[in-house]
Amino acid sequence: MHYKALCRLAILNMDNEIAYLRYNIANGIMYVTHTKVPDKLNGQGLGKLLSKAALEYAIQHDLLIKISCPFVTRYVKKYEPHFLKYIL
Repeated sequence: MHYKALCRLAILNMDNEIAYLRYNIANGIMYVTHTKVPDKLNGQGLGKLLSKAALEYAIQHDLLIKISCPFVTRYVKKYEPHFLKYIL
């Protein structure tokens, strides 16, 4: 789910546990600041799904990307290097 007003992408499971990615947008830049996946949900690829969704959202809206979240930085380098040209 995308909560634009909260600047958050989130995945909610059947037990009401939430994995989320936080960002802010200012001056044509999406600042990806934090990703949180509860321990119980680790290993299911949720962080990867959230990261990819944020990157694709930025590109679809003609935004550059500034990442301060270590998880998303590693994700881009390992799985989505084609996004590097959009990252400041």
